[in-house]
Amino acid sequence: MATDADSLPIAARPVEARAPCPWHHDAWVRLTRDTGRLPHALLISGPAGLNKTALTLRLAQALLCERPETTPLDGCDACSGCHLLRAGNHPDLLRVEPADGKSQITVDQVRELGTFLTLRPHQAARKIVVLSPAEAMNINSANSLLKVLEEPPAGSLLILVSSAAARLTATVRSRCARVEVDRPTREEGVQWLMRAGAMSAANAGLLLGLAGGSPPLALELAEEGLTEARGRLLQDLGALLHGKADPVACANRWKAIGPAMALDWLYRLHADLVKLSMGCGHPEGLSNPDIQGELQDLLNHIEFRDLQIFTDVISRALRDVDSPLDNQLMLEDVLIHWSRLKPGSSTLKRTV
Repeated sequence: MATDADSLPIAARPVEARAPCPWHHDAWVRLTRDTGRLPHALLISGPAGLNKTALTLRLAQALLCERPETTPLDGCDACSGCHLLRAGNHPDLLRVEPADGKSQITVDQVRELGTFLTLRPHQAARKIVVLSPAEAMNINSANSLLKVLEEPPAGSLLILVSSAAARLTATVRSRCARVEVDRPTREEGVQWLMRAGAMSAANAGLLLGLAGGSPPLALELAEEGLTEARGRLLQDLGALLHGKADPVACANRWKAIGPAMALDWLYRLHADLVKLSMGCGHPEGLSNPDIQGELQDLLNHIEFRDLQIFTDVISRALRDVDSPLDNQLMLEDVLIHWSRLKPGSSTLKRTV
């Protein structure tokens, strides 16, 4: 992939071979029921962290495989087409993603994919574009894509992947056949984590809760050491409420852990606090069931009215974590607002 910031990040990338995720089964059955009659545009949607792009690329390989009779409904992994796809060099597959360091898919990228689809396939029966995440399109790029959707070139397949399909324009959504990927059951997620991460059922269950039910994200959290870092984060939150910590110093530690991971955990911890404050704190419904006592102690030092309003603060930060905004300043802002949750401090306002 080119490193020039102005270049279009549309070159296919190497595709990692991996075992199909069990929670993809229903979507896979629907997608492969009749591959010869697939619509010209698909929207693969569902919660974040479910490897939807991997499912999409598995479908692309099945469609671009030159010997589909070898392994029906899947790629053979032996033909030229499969080898080119694995290497990220298949001439009939294009992956469109935000450029490195960018958060949006631009109108120029969408125009380029339109040109790509109008060209005749080089060696496969069709041309395929995978656009992910689809919600990264701005209004101009979405309008440009609409032209492709309204007049799809013959022999083309456009696949949009989204974890926030509601953010797509209604006109784009209405022109795609939607296939939903659902979270696995808790038992399925725990079993997958035990196999993939060689961990106990107890640890798998805890990590699955911290990841909001996403097994791949839970595995990532385990590899990044969130369970170990969580104690430090929790200690910072308590110290901030007691006026014994500096939000700037805490933000610096949280940034080192990873802003996205730390904020996502804070979001789920905040949800646990709201549940406990409303008497809905059954351990099975909490993301952090093993520290319910510590959460209850935090509640004893929090103004409930402001706890509800804090939802806006943390939600906004999560939306902005991949934006050009400075993560250090963003974390400082979140933790300063957190420190104001204690009774007697200046209350938060819904306009923050």
